[in-house]
Amino acid sequence: MMMLNPGLQKKILIVDDDPLVLDILAAHLSNAGFFPVRASSGTEAWELIAKGNDHFAAAIVDRMMPQMDGTQLTKKIKSSPVFSSLPVIMLTSAGERAAMIDAVQGGVFDFLVKPVEKELLMLVLRRAIGISEIV
Repeated sequence: MMMLNPGLQKKILIVDDDPLVLDILAAHLSNAGFFPVRASSGTEAWELIAKGNDHFAAAIVDRMMPQMDGTQLTKKIKSSPVFSSLPVIMLTSAGERAAMIDAVQGGVFDFLVKPVEKELLMLVLRRAIGISEIV
């Protein structure tokens, strides 16, 4: 199997209110050479983004969260002149067609259905941030 180049320590913001999902995503990203930064809510994620201390190559965001959900967070990111180019990959459950349409209209780059398969996650993430070299 051909492997894509590692993420060269690009920071990826992962946002989910489920600690187990954060652990799984962080492990996948770390193993692929990315640097995962965790947030347990949309509000916490926006605070990390807005601080501007970290340059995130992409954000992987759960759709269903308390306070600020993934769609609201995406709309906030996309309406910001400073952060609008940040690719957002949304995690969702199967069968959420109307919510997926709303999120796409709000600027989501792509969707992944939970449970997320590692290979698909890496393909979508690398496409989102433009890492396409094959070794």
